[in-house]
Amino acid sequence: MHLGYSNVAKGGKEINKIFYYIHIIKYIYYILYIIMDWQKFAQQYVLSYTISPKQKDYIINACAILNSQLWSKLTSILSRDIHTWSDLTKADVNIIIKTLKRESPLTTYQLQQIQAKYTLQQISTILKKDIEWSQLTYNHYIQLDYDPQRFRLVCQDHPQYVTEDYEYGWQTSKYCKNNEMWYLKFYNLCMIDYDNITLADIEKILAEFKTEVFRIYQTHNGYHVFVISRLIEYNDPFMLEFMERMQADEYYRRFSHKYGYKVRLSPKIDREEKFLACYVKTIGRDEDKDADCWELAKVHDAYIRARQKEEYNEGLL
Repeated sequence: MHLGYSNVAKGGKEINKIFYYIHIIKYIYYILYIIMDWQKFAQQYVLSYTISPKQKDYIINACAILNSQLWSKLTSILSRDIHTWSDLTKADVNIIIKTLKRESPLTTYQLQQIQAKYTLQQISTILKKDIEWSQLTYNHYIQLDYDPQRFRLVCQDHPQYVTEDYEYGWQTSKYCKNNEMWYLKFYNLCMIDYDNITLADIEKILAEFKTEVFRIYQTHNGYHVFVISRLIEYNDPFMLEFMERMQADEYYRRFSHKYGYKVRLSPKIDREEKFLACYVKTIGRDEDKDADCWELAKVHDAYIRARQKEEYNEGLL
């Protein structure tokens, strides 16, 4: 019995040794991993980087084209003092080249592409600022070379209630209280958002559509016009053509085609908004109304009343 117990104890000690060595190997592995990870990080962000002649020439020429003093421009891009090439890491060089490329003027071919697609007024609307052809950069080209599937605006939506026709939720937005912009999004009830335009001008546009029915609401900065004579899926190619004929804002047209017809249900905090939406009138014949559209319009009105009562203690449309 004593001999057997001794053998068991001896075997236990051997097993403990094995576990001990396994732990030692694991610790060595972790240390090597940390060293290698640090070397990779340091090479990218800390250690000085030997910039290639090709990279150096590109940076120098790009700064000259932009009429910028070399070191001042690099200091501005990186937000720290840069005086020599040795001050740059590999990550710095990548950031500089990417930034300079975006700020560089358009090539003749790129400019011709943009001019074939847009007027200067349309471009100013999309970019939300007045601009001349000569001021367009490659960064603008990326924004204007429009493919609905590549539209770059990303919305952080948090849906709370979803049906096959609409969605209610909130979007992360610094422009609204608590960074929450509550919204109602329709998938097939077409809405056109008009800003900085008179009701008379809108009525002139709508007069061209003899068989359609429109329901008009006033907003803080313009009008929302709903099409209630037919359902139009937000991602249908026809929607882009229809909105263009309706002279819809180019930016909103793009946005709606990718994400849906979105109605803001929260006031913005940087201005005094007295209401979310106020019903104005309906244009068109009653017999041309679509029943499904009309039911969705009622959904819109119900949400507007509820949110307006919550925000302004007033639910009237």
